Amino acid sequence: MNEPNLAEAVSAVAAVLSFLATFAAVVVASKQLGGLRREAKRNNFLLLLQLEAEMNNRKVRVDEAAALLLQIADPDNMPEPRKLESAVNLLNSAIENWLNCADRLAFCILKKHLREKDYRSEYTPYYSKLVAANPTYFEGDSVYDNIVALCKRWGIELPKGK
Repeated sequence: MNEPNLAEAVSAVAAVLSFLATFAAVVVASKQLGGLRREAKRNNFLLLLQLEAEMNNRKVRVDEAAALLLQIADPDNMPEPRKLESAVNLLNSAIENWLNCADRLAFCILKKHLREKDYRSEYTPYYSKLVAANPTYFEGDSVYDNIVALCKRWGIELPKGK
């Protein structure tokens, strides 16, 4: 009968210790990954809140510019052409800023920075109304490619020519 030799015993102990160290490292890494996942979800949520707040701010600016234009364009009192042109430019600029922000949100959804299934039901009506209220910005070659792509993916009707 062969007695276990010292080298084999040391090798067996080293293998067991190596296994335990590897197992401990896997447990620690798993916990860290779980923390990273929670942090990523929290960051995505913060991103969404930031985008929503910015879209709302920009929509308010559109509404304010539209109200100003309505005040200036009183049919009983014709405004100076420069004032009218300035008000129209302000409104167009506000609309474009609002659409840029909405396009950024669409980009985040399309590129999976935000989970599409979490936001589709909430934002389908939003994008439907956005496109319906501003059709000239989505006709032909629109610069709002992400909105157009998201609308096509979600089955939102776009103006003719797109």
